[in-house]
Amino acid sequence: MRRRTAVVVAVGALALSAGSGCTWPGPDVSPSAGVEAVPSPGVSDQAAAPTAVPTPALPQESPIAGTERMLRARVAAVSDGAREHWLAPVAGSLLRERQGQVFDRMRSIGVIGLRLVSVTGQSPVVSPPALTPSSATPPSSLRVKARFSYRLAGFDTADRTFDVDLSVHPAPSADGEPQVIAWAPHDRPQPWDLDHLTVRRSATSLVLAGSPHLATDLLARADAAQSHVAAVWGRSRPAVWVAPATDTEAALLLGRGAVDPVALRDVAAVTDGPLPARQPAGADRIVIVPKAWISLSGRGRDVVAAHELTHVVVRGSTTGAVPLWLSEGFAEFVAYRAVSLPEGDIVRPAVDAVRRSGLPRDLPTAAQFDPAAGGVQAAYGLSLLVVRTLAERDGVPALVRFYREVADTSERSAAATVPTPDGADDQHVVDHALVSALHTNRAGLVRDWRARVAQLVS
Repeated sequence: MRRRTAVVVAVGALALSAGSGCTWPGPDVSPSAGVEAVPSPGVSDQAAAPTAVPTPALPQESPIAGTERMLRARVAAVSDGAREHWLAPVAGSLLRERQGQVFDRMRSIGVIGLRLVSVTGQSPVVSPPALTPSSATPPSSLRVKARFSYRLAGFDTADRTFDVDLSVHPAPSADGEPQVIAWAPHDRPQPWDLDHLTVRRSATSLVLAGSPHLATDLLARADAAQSHVAAVWGRSRPAVWVAPATDTEAALLLGRGAVDPVALRDVAAVTDGPLPARQPAGADRIVIVPKAWISLSGRGRDVVAAHELTHVVVRGSTTGAVPLWLSEGFAEFVAYRAVSLPEGDIVRPAVDAVRRSGLPRDLPTAAQFDPAAGGVQAAYGLSLLVVRTLAERDGVPALVRFYREVADTSERSAAATVPTPDGADDQHVVDHALVSALHTNRAGLVRDWRARVAQLVS
């Protein structure tokens, strides 16, 4: 079972640098019925008058099978660059125009390996008059959900899937073709569904943005972040950045429905993608949340870019989940290495939270990273301080070895690994790695970290 994860970066301290179904398989297409000439019985030694006898009718193609056949042809059209074949089954000038735009965007983005995964029948519906050919009675139509998979050339090493809801007029006869009368994303849109999409690319970055200016600016920051990540992790990887024009579009791209003020509060970017069990991620997207992004200074945007690219690179080269204090703290560590700000300023929300509530007794928990809890900025700052404590004590190479060991599922035994629903700290794995990679233990780490926090608060 593939699961999708999302990693967010809160604006938090950055504001300081900113200044603030079932599947219905169908039979093959049936040939049209024909006629043949046969001699009349009981007549001999003379030419018999031919009598037309129809052959037995073959089963007509089911509506689902016809829809599936049509969709497979559309998929092939994208790979072949055959725009007219993509549009052939689409009814209505407005829908044809929009589907033409979708085709053009998929081609410009670099969609490859587009494949129809399944077609799921839903309840039959009656087409609204506006979508119906001129006739007195609107014909019945079929509503289905189709699942597809694809990759982006040069960037994805694994498939991403997406679902589309569509309404189809089934073929009126065995030699007819189904017609698409409605097409829309089922739950979350894909980048090619965004209007006014600008595409910019380099050897390491693919930027899909809502405006040319945003695309150009983001591409430069995305490319610059590559060296920051590689300097710590030892390597980087190409990444896909999506910067929609509005927060609503960002929420939809992330599958969050309408904008939720809590869900995206103080969030400048989110790394989102499928994460197969015991396999590295290979189709992540970094989604920019415009309102928070625009509020940042140039330096703040650079920090966000390096933070999110760290998530993409680490997820693409490890196979297991790690506690949030490690994943977020490490991403913050990479992002702030090139920022010359006093540590107390960088983690100001954490310092303020400790002054109000006292020194934390243990490492940050997964619950503290929930934006709804109201303390996510402090959780990021405290996590950065944990990772900085480790790096200064043992060095950056040792820190990276520790992270890789915690995230290496090949080293985990069933007895030592107890997955938790929220991705919280797996005590055994972390404790083992602290000893083997850093020659310390949890108690020692917590002690040194608390002392660092206390010094900042004093």
